Amino acid sequence: MKNLDHYSRRIKRVADRAFTDKRESLPNVSKSIYDIVRPDSNTLRRAYGFFSLLRKLLPEQVWEKFGISESLRDFSHFPFDSSKYELKQRVGSGMQCDCFLFEPIDKSIHETWVLKVFQNTSDRLIEVENKGKQVDEDYQTLTDWYQEMRNLIPIQSSLIIDSFQSYSKKPVFVVLQKFLGSDLKDIAEDFSEEEWKELCEKNPQIKEKLKQFVQITKNNIGKYGKVPDLLGHGNLVIADSLDSPELFFLDPDGIDKLDDMNLRTRTKVENRLTLLYRRAEILLENQNNVNI
Repeated sequence: MKNLDHYSRRIKRVADRAFTDKRESLPNVSKSIYDIVRPDSNTLRRAYGFFSLLRKLLPEQVWEKFGISESLRDFSHFPFDSSKYELKQRVGSGMQCDCFLFEPIDKSIHETWVLKVFQNTSDRLIEVENKGKQVDEDYQTLTDWYQEMRNLIPIQSSLIIDSFQSYSKKPVFVVLQKFLGSDLKDIAEDFSEEEWKELCEKNPQIKEKLKQFVQITKNNIGKYGKVPDLLGHGNLVIADSLDSPELFFLDPDGIDKLDDMNLRTRTKVENRLTLLYRRAEILLENQNNVNI
């Protein structure tokens, strides 16, 4: 059973996100309230909704007065070469890592990256190395799975800063991934049916690419008994800040065995696959669910 310390760390991370992200990037008041009261919200989503609502309703001067914003915005303990790049604001946060904009100081350098800083559960270097090895193996596996789908998975590289010391005195595992812009929408959660239909009518290649993605995914689930992480918000997205909308799989860092899933998680995965199948118009109307 997970202990109190585990949950307190998770809640602290959620509070840190709400208190340090750019104010304008936070969900609006109605969205925060909805996340708090919606029946299918988990504890962390409700917590983020609550802290975001608190941040939105109270004047920013309150946070500045108590030094919360500034103290939690100090990212100087993260590894980067300050002579070439500087670490900017948080652009995302998930179950296992926080993502920060890694921007060149020299504006003639056009490549901007996202620095994904994985959360440590141990201060032992060997365990961080094992985590890094597993992430790299999963990334390579998923790159092989979807190799026919050009540019679906962004290029990324990883490293372990074994001599790096934060105030928590733990080594850090980080992944660098090319930044695709801030206008990203999760396929499953950020589109209404009408919005999705309009997008596909204007960009039919999106639906074809999604169809290819779900077919490859379903085939490999049957072949290997493993499923990529499809539940995290912002994992499978449409990037609309490029020349034309494109489908990307942003978090190819985790693969789960079906045999290790409990019934609740397995049902969530089946429901997510069902939604993706319907959006790719693979399922017929009389088919109610995708079973794995």
